[in-house]
Amino acid sequence: MTPPRSLKQLSTLVFWLVLLSLLLRGARHISQDASANRPRAPDSIIVSGNDSVSIRANKRGQFVANGAINGERIRFLVDTGATLVTVSSAQARRLRLTPGKPITVNTAAGEAKAFLTRLSSVQLGGITLQGVNATIVPSYESEVALLGMSFLRHLSTENANGVMILKTLPPTRQ
Repeated sequence: MTPPRSLKQLSTLVFWLVLLSLLLRGARHISQDASANRPRAPDSIIVSGNDSVSIRANKRGQFVANGAINGERIRFLVDTGATLVTVSSAQARRLRLTPGKPITVNTAAGEAKAFLTRLSSVQLGGITLQGVNATIVPSYESEVALLGMSFLRHLSTENANGVMILKTLPPTRQ
């Protein structure tokens, strides 16, 4: 004797719901474990003074270091190809930044909508600059802000043996 058709459909539906629930629970558990056990990235600043910072390249050859925007800790990727310091929407909310004029920016992934903003201060090691222009890019979904040329243009950069040395430039006479 075979079970009625509706009972068979119900048992199939229950099976798939239980399986889906188990998969979601497992994925959530794995994600929580990964984020809880993920080591905080060590600061790659190896020397810092009042007017210079030396950053060691990571395994990918990128220069990543801890710093601050408006006094709040943030992780930076030094990006000489970025015109402005760039943060994600999530970072902008955490930093309580006000989005300004909407603009279109060109990124490695193509054109993106962005908003201009002005940062009260940007700090990297012992170097702090005031009134730095930046962009908030909603499609940029990274925990690492881009330290672009709106900050870097005030510094000299030197790269030797996998270490980037950033030094403040002397003030220019007008």
